[in-house]
Amino acid sequence: MHREHSNFHAVKPLFLLAVLIALNFGSCALYPGAPGTPFGPNDYAFMIAQPYPKETQLAEKRFQNFLRRANANQKLTLAKTPFVAVRAYQLKASEVPWLTWKMAWGRIPIKAYYGDDVAHNSGSIPVEFLLIFDQRTGRLAAPDGILIIGSPIVGSIGQYGGVQAIYAGGGWW
Repeated sequence: MHREHSNFHAVKPLFLLAVLIALNFGSCALYPGAPGTPFGPNDYAFMIAQPYPKETQLAEKRFQNFLRRANANQKLTLAKTPFVAVRAYQLKASEVPWLTWKMAWGRIPIKAYYGDDVAHNSGSIPVEFLLIFDQRTGRLAAPDGILIIGSPIVGSIGQYGGVQAIYAGGGWW
């Protein structure tokens, strides 16, 4: 009897893992459009997140530096859209719950190449947390930020959480 009891404890973690995976597949099906994301296929964003006050302060400083240091060509690009996407924080994919699994299953669009085997390398892939600013007001365009994988070129225009914006990264330095 004691032996059967210990086998049950060995199987219990596997059962819980299977239940969690099943729940995750169910939640991915709730979003229309691209698999696992509420954003369109050309959008860099894959998740919305709320910023901490320090992240907002840092992103605001980077936004102001980005605007202040823009040259003539960069100002022409800024004239094309009022919105600027600024990096507030960078982390690794392994720090975002379920992200590495979703990447391995192809549920998250990846806009950059990180090696042939994303399943084994996914934990170290950089993830950026961006805040979108409206350059007309100098304030955040939305209270929440977005997470992206695969940064575009600084100064280029792209879709970020459904908003067309200029990617500032950490600013023009």
